Amino acid sequence: MTHSPERPPRVIKRYSSLAPAPWANGAGSTVELVSFDESRRLTPRLPRWRLSVAALERCAPFSPLIGLHRSFMPIGGDVELAVDGEQFAVPDGVIHRFEGAQHVGLAHLPHPCNAMNLMSEGSLPVLIASRDRALITVSLAGDDPVIGVSLHEGPSMERFDLLLL
Repeated sequence: MTHSPERPPRVIKRYSSLAPAPWANGAGSTVELVSFDESRRLTPRLPRWRLSVAALERCAPFSPLIGLHRSFMPIGGDVELAVDGEQFAVPDGVIHRFEGAQHVGLAHLPHPCNAMNLMSEGSLPVLIASRDRALITVSLAGDDPVIGVSLHEGPSMERFDLLLL
């Protein structure tokens, strides 16, 4: 995705100013970029959704999130997920989707890395992530991207800043 110089992305939340929350299982932490409540303000006509960046530090099961659709994308390393007993290699920058009620765990982690997590309510996933060289964009229900997340530092943004496109 390219952005016109007349309307560059605008930072709406600094990742570095947000506090990480530890996972219930102690195997990592997550920084919430968009909460379910904030998604209502950003996209009031759509089901609620949540966007976060997780620090993957060791293999462990994921918490079940019944009723949510999940999209998981490792950033900075390849990983392997176990979903309902089946192993899936998930390369860096590739999205793996699953239901929150499924039994999911991080099965192989060659080295610590991060993961972008998109979660949505409703009968169909409403979040679709695509990745270009500099940012991850989030499209909602097939519309043009509304927000993005920076992957690299730049003159006006830091890694994992939340951007309004």
